[in-house]
Amino acid sequence: MIVEPQPATTPENLEQLLDYFVQQRQHLQVSLADAALHTKYSVAQLTALEAGDWSQLPTDAALRAMLRSYGRYLRIDESLILHAIGNTGRAQMASQSTVNVMQPSLVSVEESSQRSGCVGKIIILAILAAVAAIAWSQSWIPESWLSFDWLSK
Repeated sequence: MIVEPQPATTPENLEQLLDYFVQQRQHLQVSLADAALHTKYSVAQLTALEAGDWSQLPTDAALRAMLRSYGRYLRIDESLILHAIGNTGRAQMASQSTVNVMQPSLVSVEESSQRSGCVGKIIILAILAAVAAIAWSQSWIPESWLSFDWLSK
């Protein structure tokens, strides 16, 4: 079993983590083209990642997934990656990118779940109304169920 060297100091933020990515890739003697062949990312994306060029990279969860995936490829302990991501503050990320890519917003998650619950209920009601309309038009509903004269044929 080959044990890859880990950094002497733990990367404390995203900038240090990106520097460690470059060091580890060079230590493994892997070119960006080789890394691109073995990951789902292009050479341009990996170059932008190592340079910290956020404008060329995905945002939010996709960027976190990219960091973890590239780190796994470089045989970097995932806990080091998560530690560096977790220590990158909102203000620091906001200064690096126009979008806060590392900290998910709990408010948007709550609003999203409330909206999806309401939309789900509306969809269910629409389906039930459509089934009832079809059943009524095909005379599948017995006359005894229709309590109003204007509903019967």
